[in-house]
Amino acid sequence: MDALTRAGGAERDLGMRTLVDLLDRGISGLAEIPAAGAGPQEGGQGVRVAVAERPGELARLLAAVADLGVAAEDAAVETAAAGAGFTVRFGLPARTAEKVADALDAGGWTVVREDDERLLPMGEGQAVPGVPGV
Repeated sequence: MDALTRAGGAERDLGMRTLVDLLDRGISGLAEIPAAGAGPQEGGQGVRVAVAERPGELARLLAAVADLGVAAEDAAVETAAAGAGFTVRFGLPARTAEKVADALDAGGWTVVREDDERLLPMGEGQAVPGVPGV
């Protein structure tokens, strides 16, 4: 970095090439990182879970999926109107999605697989179906 502050010369050129190389490698590395909660992986499936807007509900859901081997980074929160709760979407491999959806459903969560015909309506002013008090 010191070389870049100097006016002209071979040292400054070398410093600039080094900086550009580092930036290029960083950008290339970012492309290799999958986006968290970005959606189902190739051959995968999305699972949405309705969450009531009550303290601790999101933590309870994340603990439940962690017990199934799913990381919080696989989750994306989709908001709704104030007081209407929200959904959490997990983009997972198909086998994992099926296991997670079944386990959460058995645990009392309102779960919708993205290949299901019904989807949780989460637009402005809409409620979360099947979630008491939401």
